[in-house]
Amino acid sequence: MINADPANLFSEIQAAERFREEHMKSYDRRKRRYVGPSYLGDDVSGYEPENHEFEYVSLLLPKTIFDNPRVRVQAYRPGPIQDIAIGIQAGMNRWIRDSRLRKTLVRIGLDNFLSWGCAVVHMEPDKDRLPPAWAQVALPFRPVVERISPKRMFWDPHALDVTEARFIGHVWVRDKEDLIKVAKEHPDDGWDVEAIKNCSEDAGTDKLDRDSKYGTPTRKEIVCYEVYIPGYQIEGEPGPDEGFNGAIFTLAASQSYGGSGSEDKKGMYIRKPRMYYGPPEGPYVMFGTYPVPD
Repeated sequence: MINADPANLFSEIQAAERFREEHMKSYDRRKRRYVGPSYLGDDVSGYEPENHEFEYVSLLLPKTIFDNPRVRVQAYRPGPIQDIAIGIQAGMNRWIRDSRLRKTLVRIGLDNFLSWGCAVVHMEPDKDRLPPAWAQVALPFRPVVERISPKRMFWDPHALDVTEARFIGHVWVRDKEDLIKVAKEHPDDGWDVEAIKNCSEDAGTDKLDRDSKYGTPTRKEIVCYEVYIPGYQIEGEPGPDEGFNGAIFTLAASQSYGGSGSEDKKGMYIRKPRMYYGPPEGPYVMFGTYPVPD
């Protein structure tokens, strides 16, 4: 089982990010060709009139996403099970509309045609079906799919295929004060308020591919890493027999200062590790058009 010590796991994340950047070296060039010479006022010198990226995306994206997705559920056995299949089909197609999945897939499809598509599936309160105030029932939840930028995704660099990765995760950013507020309002979610307070503001933002030429002021942000480790079992927590597969770890980038004044980025847990309730494949889905062996 992979070593989930925060220092070791953060080192694994940094190696995974270096591996990802190797694959992303030509991404910005492809993106600029796709948009054309007007992108950010680019100079027209060197403009390539044969815009293969735009041609490819404009032809295939509508065909791929148009009127998709749709679910069709059929039952092999006759009888009442057929009525259940019809109900499941109606419910899933309704969920697709309520969660606006098509808009999300358009963005993921565009990512896919320029590099690869990434998504994460998680649960959120179903605000369309809130129970009445007098009802003593649990708040309903529903799954939701969110797009992750290819530049914010990382996975095990030693895996020959992403499905074999010993860890996979993504980067997210939140204002420090907002995260402290969330941690205080939801103590049952395992947030560590003191750890969040000790995080260095803006540590790790230099790796977020932000252009400093605009001179934006500090936003006092925290760069966080969500990491899923398949097969990891937290002692005393439910396991696969109860639908829990693997564990999720939440770290934040911080800084320590050496005696010579040098800075050393490190990672620290800001939330208690938790078991993942879902399929063994985990919460992440990656999309590719032309797979490369190993």
